[in-house]
Amino acid sequence: MPKCEECEKEFSSDQGLSDHKNHVHGSGMTSHERKEMKRKVQEDVKTSGSDKQKSLGRMKTIAMAVAVVVIIGGLFYVALNLNTSSQARTGPSASDHWHADYNVKLCGEVQPDLPPSEGGVHSHGDGLMHIHPHTADEIYENANIKLFFHNSGVTLTDTSISSEEWGTFENGDICANSTTPGILKLIVNDVDTKPIATYVPSDRDVVEIIFE
Repeated sequence: MPKCEECEKEFSSDQGLSDHKNHVHGSGMTSHERKEMKRKVQEDVKTSGSDKQKSLGRMKTIAMAVAVVVIIGGLFYVALNLNTSSQARTGPSASDHWHADYNVKLCGEVQPDLPPSEGGVHSHGDGLMHIHPHTADEIYENANIKLFFHNSGVTLTDTSISSEEWGTFENGDICANSTTPGILKLIVNDVDTKPIATYVPSDRDVVEIIFE
């Protein structure tokens, strides 16, 4: 007679045994078969969990790499902008055409307007600095008052001014109408300004060179 391996109950037919296993023990599998299936299921679960962890790990690595690239790119962009900003040029470009009033007063005497001169920073003999650079040597910080006076035959430094017509006036010299050493000054829009020679006039500035 057929006998159940699980509970050792006997049956009159194989069909009865099969029905018994399905209803009582849940399937037609033996205990060994169920244990083996359980083991495989557990292994599948472990494998699946391991795969998910690996996948998650890869995603985290990729996300971190992207974040690093974005951060580095952002820092590079900021650094580039800061560097560009720190190197920002001042003064006129080749497309500008500026004018600044000027006068020169030496030991109390106002000097006549300089005659017309050549170059992109020049005089028309009208008491104005005409500033419209033509070359790279005249643009931005190169368009300074030293260049203006140089184009008119006058040598200007931070401590002296000289020309064939005016003579030389240097810090420490004593004017005929004074008993104290004189000093060269640059007054721009009523403000004492330094350095002198490299000052770049802005449009409509009022520039005064004074030695007293």
